[in-house]
Amino acid sequence: MDISLAQIKKLDITVKYDGDLLRVYPFDIHVGTALEGKFAIQDLHINDISGIVSLSLVSPTEILNLSGGGEILRLFITTYLPKTSNDSSEIIHSIVLPETKCVGIFSDTGTIHLQPTCVYDLRKVAMSTTNYSMSKVNPNPVTSSAELEFSVGLEAMTEIKIIGSTSEVVAVPVSEVLKPGYYKLGINALDLPNGVYWLEMNSGPYKKVEKMVIAK
Repeated sequence: MDISLAQIKKLDITVKYDGDLLRVYPFDIHVGTALEGKFAIQDLHINDISGIVSLSLVSPTEILNLSGGGEILRLFITTYLPKTSNDSSEIIHSIVLPETKCVGIFSDTGTIHLQPTCVYDLRKVAMSTTNYSMSKVNPNPVTSSAELEFSVGLEAMTEIKIIGSTSEVVAVPVSEVLKPGYYKLGINALDLPNGVYWLEMNSGPYKKVEKMVIAK
């Protein structure tokens, strides 16, 4: 049977998996090679708690034609160390064609097995939605005092140094372990001579430098 006769322009796809063992991220979901450039992903929803990915493959002009077979969706899955003794997850997918009843699609079930992993050193990392950042000094030039806003993404040793024009460290207003979050730093310029300075922030993998001019 020539599937193109059904004039299919939309496929609703659902993939189910064990959310305690596997994770799916939006950037790991792609249109398969057979439909690339013809269909696009729409209405993407990911629920890692329930372990469900749902999406639609839609084309405004092209019709589905798989005369020689082919890949319609490519999905990469990330795995973590399981919370329980369970080390496998079934992958159940279904494809619905909402615009036609003339074609039926039969789905198969696959299984992902996590091989035994030897771990000798673990560090618990608390994930955070906060990104690393450091704002520009405000105001700049500085006449008496200024303010700097910064954020920390992961709990880590954090330092902010004030560096002079000859690369000497003139002050370290921040030097401590900070938790993820947003912070404000007040800068007192009364004890610093006029000139150009650099504020350097180091926190975990993050590093940034901002210029500061003192003109009293």
